[in-house]
Amino acid sequence: MSDSNAPFDTLTMARIHLDQGNLDEAEKIYRRLAGKDPHDRDALSGLADIRRLHQAHAPERLAALMARWMELVSLGQCIRRLQGMKGKE
Repeated sequence: MSDSNAPFDTLTMARIHLDQGNLDEAEKIYRRLAGKDPHDRDALSGLADIRRLHQAHAPERLAALMARWMELVSLGQCIRRLQGMKGKE
């Protein structure tokens, strides 16, 4: 978010993002809030919640990344085969 969106850097907005599963956006807001006030317990607590969620979902995220990687490898192999066929025409 740019500075023009600063009015939306609120604990409520961070919690909405967190509840919707948008951890990256929630984390950005919590970090900006903690940067403004390093003693903001709510912001620090929100960051701790996000850290726990990242750790809890690490296996699922890794599995999704591996599946996507396998799809891309397969797609690359198909592209190379098609390029090879084109050269034989």
